[in-house]
Amino acid sequence: MDKIVLRNLHFMASHGVTEQERALLQPFRVTIKLSIDLAAAAASDDLTKTLDYGQYYLKVKEIVEGESFNLLETLAGRIAEMSLLQPGVSKAKVEVEKTAAKVGDIEFGAAVVIERSSD
Repeated sequence: MDKIVLRNLHFMASHGVTEQERALLQPFRVTIKLSIDLAAAAASDDLTKTLDYGQYYLKVKEIVEGESFNLLETLAGRIAEMSLLQPGVSKAKVEVEKTAAKVGDIEFGAAVVIERSSD
């Protein structure tokens, strides 16, 4: 199956369990792999035969920056659900990373990967 990949989408958002996490904008990085048949687009060189990833990016941005979730799992799941609603997309693999997660004074990256299909 063909794929469209959007790598390292950077956002500033407020997601987390604690009040402090939700009060501050934090950096998030999102990578998405979408399974989609690209044969018609490749043959025709026609944007209407594929996913317009510029428009798709705006939908991802709306989810990441427009809502606030306790869990990365919920955030990734919402992106995956939206992705499967796009014409021709049969699978979505979504990685969401909070690049500056903290436990006490220790800062690290924490990520979840969710895979969903329309089957």
